Amino acid sequence: MQNRLVLTGIPSIVSSLPNSRESLRDLVEENGCWVDRFAFLSSNSYPTIGTGEEKSQEVEFPPVPIMRRKHKKHAMKRKDTIVAVAELHIENVRDKAVRSLDMMHIKLDSRGNLHYHSNSGSMNSSLDDPDFIQKDEKDCEGDDTLYSFTVRAWPATMAQSRLLLESCPINYDLDEEKEVNSAMDSQVLALPNGVTLTIKKSDDGGGTGEHAWRGGLVLAQHISLWIEKETNSILENASHYLMTSENIVTGKDLFENKRVLELGAGSAGLPSMTIAKCCERFCVPLKLVATDGIDEIVQALKRNVAINQLDELIHVEHLDWNHLPPKPLDARVEDNIMLADTIIFADCVYNEEGAVALSNAIDRLLKLGGHVIGVLPDFRIGLDYFEKLMVDKSFVATDIPRRKGNEASKLSSRNETAFLCSGGGGKDYRLLHWYRKRETIDTSTYY
Repeated sequence: MQNRLVLTGIPSIVSSLPNSRESLRDLVEENGCWVDRFAFLSSNSYPTIGTGEEKSQEVEFPPVPIMRRKHKKHAMKRKDTIVAVAELHIENVRDKAVRSLDMMHIKLDSRGNLHYHSNSGSMNSSLDDPDFIQKDEKDCEGDDTLYSFTVRAWPATMAQSRLLLESCPINYDLDEEKEVNSAMDSQVLALPNGVTLTIKKSDDGGGTGEHAWRGGLVLAQHISLWIEKETNSILENASHYLMTSENIVTGKDLFENKRVLELGAGSAGLPSMTIAKCCERFCVPLKLVATDGIDEIVQALKRNVAINQLDELIHVEHLDWNHLPPKPLDARVEDNIMLADTIIFADCVYNEEGAVALSNAIDRLLKLGGHVIGVLPDFRIGLDYFEKLMVDKSFVATDIPRRKGNEASKLSSRNETAFLCSGGGGKDYRLLHWYRKRETIDTSTYY
């Protein structure tokens, strides 16, 4: 679960304090990003729920430190605990939030308001701290009662995530939100070349990948034309780019008999499904893999692939950019993962953590001599850093000229309105091509 974390070691009495839920939720947001869902769960949900197969796929929890005899009283008290599970809206900040929250010492008053928090920095501090034991005072009316405890933070397991979904179904409070999300439940996208796709949003949320995004729409529109006119260079009329024979990149170069990988496809997977539909229509053979790091989004993507009858053409996989197998140190050792000839992505950077993860994934998963096609908004936190990281990894970027009129195409849904997606109007989105320069090439010939 790339966007969910769990806090353990919370005294069970905390769940009965009126403001404790909001206080701990605010604390998670302060150390991560805004939280879509938050719930208290029984400590029985940690960490043994699930089938044997499911448990083997879950994150291993470090062993609980052995209590010495003098801490026996503490151990008995710690049995009476609950856990808190939080779903972060933005991916790739979970690990940072876990590091920030782990071993944090928290004090709540009798109303559940936060009075104090700090990172203890030592695993044994909670055991040696007499305030770790939850207060047993029955009188919670006075302001003098403080509940003091130290939490451990972990990535949430599949079982805990499932319980969070059951405890906190998505609710839209505003009528406007209900109307917009209802309209996005199921839409039909008509591409410029006549190809249509039926898109349903995720039923279970999943953060930023729940809806279709404008960047994916921009990339899908251009891909449909690149495949139709596969001998035309996608870089034609690119400014400051020397169009020599070795620099021409066509739709054929990107897709025909290639292994194509989409990173951060989201529930809609517009670029991947566009490639599959258009390549099937124009008889272009390829291997296509669409990926995302959130389990609910992967399931929603599989449903959209099935709805459009593309199961045989698109392989959907879960891929966490933060947990990729390392490259072999010895070039003679065979790599243990399949590398891609072409990597595509759109609207995948929301922060610097995501910039690092995405650039590392591209660096790890792209074949030598491969192509990267991506869509970036004009402004978002982490974009400049991402482009710098790509330069540091020896990638050369070229802005691909946007096809005029594509964005104005009538992209109709069932009620004949424009195709709804997140990300604004799209006019400021940039479409880019990257390739990895070789040391033997004089890069001055390209600019």
